[in-house]
Amino acid sequence: GSPGQARAAWFALADLLMALGEQADYLLASQVFDAMVKTTPAFAGMSYDSLGLKGATAAGSTAGAAR
Repeated sequence: GSPGQARAAWFALADLLMALGEQADYLLASQVFDAMVKTTPAFAGMSYDSLGLKGATAAGSTAGAAR
């Protein structure tokens, strides 16, 4: 396929896992993000939908801080 038809890595991994008879829990980016929110305190209170195109700064991050 062409680059415009590239598949996300977790989507390809899900297909591989299912082909091997394993469960694939993540088929959408939102599912991956939801799992990150549940397991990573820095993402607490965030949601995939609320990030939009601008994103958000994770708790404790120094991203964008003046140097």
